[in-house]
Amino acid sequence: MGGGRDAIIEVEPRVRLDDLVLPLPVRENGRQLVEEHVRADVLRAHGYEPRHRVLLSGPPGNGKTSFAEGVAEALALPFLVVRYDALIGSYLGETNARLRKLFDYVRTQPCVLFFDEFDAIGKERGDTHETGEIKRVVSFLLMQLDQLPSYVIVIAASNHAELLDRAVWRRFQVRLAFPAPIARTSKSSSIASFLVGPRRHDCQCRRLPPNSASLATPRRWTFARMSGTGISWAWAKSESIGRSKLNWNCGRPGFVLRP
Repeated sequence: MGGGRDAIIEVEPRVRLDDLVLPLPVRENGRQLVEEHVRADVLRAHGYEPRHRVLLSGPPGNGKTSFAEGVAEALALPFLVVRYDALIGSYLGETNARLRKLFDYVRTQPCVLFFDEFDAIGKERGDTHETGEIKRVVSFLLMQLDQLPSYVIVIAASNHAELLDRAVWRRFQVRLAFPAPIARTSKSSSIASFLVGPRRHDCQCRRLPPNSASLATPRRWTFARMSGTGISWAWAKSESIGRSKLNWNCGRPGFVLRP
């Protein structure tokens, strides 16, 4: 078991799914995945198993790792991140032997097993530039994924989905796309995008009094909450801004800065 433990890093999950700004399909599928595992006993009583193999694809920096960590936090499970430097060997058959030890280890407990940069070991086997060893690794990996119990949640992330083997896609029950954010050109939209935070379903907006001294005081932070309109927390640091120059618009998403 020690060999399998050496190929992973256990990270304490701190990210909450509710604190992430995610596309609606990703958010809903994440909520359903968590609920399935919370109520796994009910599903098994009716002859079903919760889904436990998830594939995330999209450009880097869009929340794939945070999503995986959020699932582990929501279910209070260990978050195990695979170390490729300790997994991939240079000798024939060494990678498969380490993979076997890794999967034998994770089967011993409920956990979330996270493969980042999954295309490193899940490459297309039809690629003529790849060696026979990587093809054997992909075949063995697919077999191990099929044999995992449902209490082990495997989440794989890839920035290059086009490089993945076609059989890899069929092994994952949940496939989620993390698209890049839409580019915004206006100044106010750019500021709104920068200040966006965790969303909630309620809307609480506190309009700043027109004679408030807080905006005229140097280095004073002023807060306003707009949870249901697309911005949860926004703030402005005032150096030389006049008292009435910052107006909040709660009727529509976002905010405006008026001269």
